Amino acid sequence: GSSTSRLNQSLITRLTATWLRDIGYGIDTAWVYQDESSVAKALQVSGKNRSEIFITTKVPCDGLLPATMKAKQNLKLLNVKYVDLLLIHNKCQGKRKLAETWRALEKQHKIGAAKAIGVSNFGVNDMQ
Repeated sequence: GSSTSRLNQSLITRLTATWLRDIGYGIDTAWVYQDESSVAKALQVSGKNRSEIFITTKVPCDGLLPATMKAKQNLKLLNVKYVDLLLIHNKCQGKRKLAETWRALEKQHKIGAAKAIGVSNFGVNDMQ
């Protein structure tokens, strides 16, 4: 996969489309990157079918409602019906936030909006 953080939007579109067309099969994006619209354009111009591309996106660990909203917004901005992997992007401030955010991911998985769910940037101690 390829990460698109910290690039300008038109460059993201061009690089991502080229990556998908010539080399890659995966995209790594996140709500905090604010690059979903550019990635969506790249997906469209790449010529690849959605089923050929593995899309990972991430939401912050900020509770049930905010995480649910951000996951839905990611789908809308990416212009896809599902992502292959939906992750909690960062460590949580407390076990309650983690539990609530995890429930949001479980709901997205249950309705088919995420094929798989998990965490990113967590250590073993962060999960206990």
